[in-house]
Amino acid sequence: MSWDVEMPIELRHIINDVDIPQTYSDQRLQTAILVGARRVYTELSFTNPYYADIVQNKLTPDPTLTNATGGGPDQWFINMTIYKTGELMLRNNLKVAALTAYTIMDDGIKVDLRSVAQYQQALLKGIENEWENMKMNYSCGARAEGWVILNSMNLLAGGMRAPLLGFSDRDRVIF
Repeated sequence: MSWDVEMPIELRHIINDVDIPQTYSDQRLQTAILVGARRVYTELSFTNPYYADIVQNKLTPDPTLTNATGGGPDQWFINMTIYKTGELMLRNNLKVAALTAYTIMDDGIKVDLRSVAQYQQALLKGIENEWENMKMNYSCGARAEGWVILNSMNLLAGGMRAPLLGFSDRDRVIF
């Protein structure tokens, strides 16, 4: 599959737009992904240079097909772009929810839409935290420069090593 098929599916799950009818069209999600890809490039650098052309609706080279070393998909770029795009979309959803967050009471009946904004805010906070963790992991450990620095620090610290890429406690290696 190409980026314009695979990445919108992942994004739908991040922003919780999987139910029918879906809120966003595939074209809208593809455009949002291209905007998110550009934002990712303002914060991180990747081995493989990607170009997001919003007008032509193209992302080249396709990160879902091959990476810079000729291997499989560039999972770091894909995941970082999906999370950044999700963050941007949830921020917009929160703005809309906040503008319509009101409480009406009439004749003993209460309608309170503030919980929708609170739900959107919680989703946004969660994805912002995930983004910061992913960014730190990529910057410190996924690239060769960070890996060399951290491994030499581990040796200086007595050989204790804990993985950077989100493994559970049972996967930690201490020797």
